[in-house]
Amino acid sequence: MKTDNTLNYKKGEMITVDIIDFGENGEGIGKTDAFTWFIKDTVIGDKVMAKVMKNEEKLRICKA
Repeated sequence: MKTDNTLNYKKGEMITVDIIDFGENGEGIGKTDAFTWFIKDTVIGDKVMAKVMKNEEKLRICKA
C-alpha cells in the first residue's frame, strides 16, 4: 500500500484504478489510496490497469 508521497509511484508502473468521475476534459478520474489519477478513454464504472505517465505533486496522469 502506497501512502507516503508521489515518489512511491514511478513512471511506467502499472496500477489498478476504479474510475469514479469525469474530469473537465472528459478524462476518467480514479483514486488509489490518497492519490487522484486522470486517465483518458475511460468511463465511470471502469476498473482499469493503467500505466503511470506523469506523477507530480499536483498532477497525476495514467494511460489505460
